[in-house]
Formats: sequence, structure tokens, C-alpha cells
Amino acid sequence: MDVVLLGHGSRRGKDTDVGLQEVVRRLQNRLNNGSKIRMAGFEFTQPTLKDAVLGLAGEGSRSIVVLPFFLFEGKHVRIEIPEQLEQLQSLIPGTSLIYARTLGVDLRLIQLVSERVYGSLSSGTGLKTKSKGIVLVVRGSRPLFDSGENLQKLVTGVASIYHGNVRVEPAQAQFGFPTMESAIASLAQSRVEVIVVVPYLLFPGKVLYDNFQPAIERAKATYPQTYFRLTDTLGVDDRMIDIALDRLREVGVAC
Repeated sequence: MDVVLLGHGSRRGKDTDVGLQEVVRRLQNRLNNGSKIRMAGFEFTQPTLKDAVLGLAGEGSRSIVVLPFFLFEGKHVRIEIPEQLEQLQSLIPGTSLIYARTLGVDLRLIQLVSERVYGSLSSGTGLKTKSKGIVLVVRGSRPLFDSGENLQKLVTGVASIYHGNVRVEPAQAQFGFPTMESAIASLAQSRVEVIVVVPYLLFPGKVLYDNFQPAIERAKATYPQTYFRLTDTLGVDDRMIDIALDRLREVGVAC
């Protein structure tokens, strides 16, 4: 089986492209079964899903796994990508297309979030003794396509690492509720002294620059007595590669 690693893509900067290329490189190094791996972007990033699938089929692939390198399942994952795969399947009747699962909620990602939080606090002086709260922010999806159940599982998992000593509030950067503003307000009005905002995104891009950073600047002006920290995005981590390999094993790829 050959593999198409499908990322969302970004219209801002090259971080997403570079990051997905690195994921492909690490996956290829871990797969010792002769499978070929191609990168594709659902939006903004080249090559497209169509280009990658037809390219592999043209090279003789008879079974292609499309691995959605997404953190959650929204409209793209549930509806739009399956529709594209159905159309592509009609173009390559001699090749089977298999749709794998997203990364999803996983303990390894929860541990990665905790490391990002720790890293954001390590550079601040005098923060260890102050009360802390975490706002865990996903890109967001309309309720029609995402009930918010996975976000709540993620929040519960992150909170469990701190044994209930740190409040963790969920938020969505786009589309849904609670918003970053409402989550930050909930913590700040409870007199939490340090608020760590976690962009639960794979790579920096438009959402980080256009949604996160302005929201934090507004929060700083509204709550001048509160310290704010914005963590790094998740980036590329070998634990993600492990999860991706698990998703490939689930659909029969020998890893």
C-alpha cells in the first residue's frame, strides 16, 4: 500500500508546507515495507489530493491510503474529503482508495500540550508561585460538523495531568463557542494570575496570526493584572509520527 499524507494547508507562510514535508520524511524513514508516501494539501498547499492520488495511481499503485493529518474531525474530514475520494475512485477503478482516521484525541498529544505549557512558563520570572489557568484553543468547527466532544475529552485529559490544580478551559478560534475571549474572561474573573493560551494547531498560519494574537492583545488590555503566555504550536514531534503509524496499521499497512 502507498500513502498520501493529507494536510489542511495554509495560505500564510511556509510553516505548514515545511512541517508536512518533515512528517513525510519521518514516516518514510519508519516504513520499511517499500510503501511510497506523497504529501498533499486539502487547501492552499500543493500538490492537491487529486494530483497526489492520480500520480501514485499512474506509477502503478493499486492500493492507496489517504491519511488525514488533522487533529479533529470537522466538515473537511467528515464530508468534503470523502466526497473527493469518491470522485477520484471513479477515475482510477483499478486502484483502491482507503481512508484512514485522523490523529484524534490521544494521550501522546495531551503530553505534548503539557510540554508546550511548561516551555512557555520556563522563560518567565516569578511565575511558579502564581495561580495558573490554561485556555486550550482549537481551530474550531461549526456544531453541525463537530459536537465538541473531542475538545472536551482533550481538556479533561490535559487537566488530569495537573491533578485538578490548574483550570483548563476549552475554546475555539473560529466558528464555535466558547470563544477565546469568553474562556479567558472565565479565568481572569476568577483571579487566575497567569493564563497560558495553547494554540492546538499543528503549525503557525493564518489562524494563529489573525485570531490568537489579536485576542491575546485585547485580553492584556482588558486584564492588565494578569500575565499571559502563548505557547508554541504542536509542530512535528515523533509521537505524532507514532500515532500516524498507528492509523496506517489500522487500515492494514505493514509498519
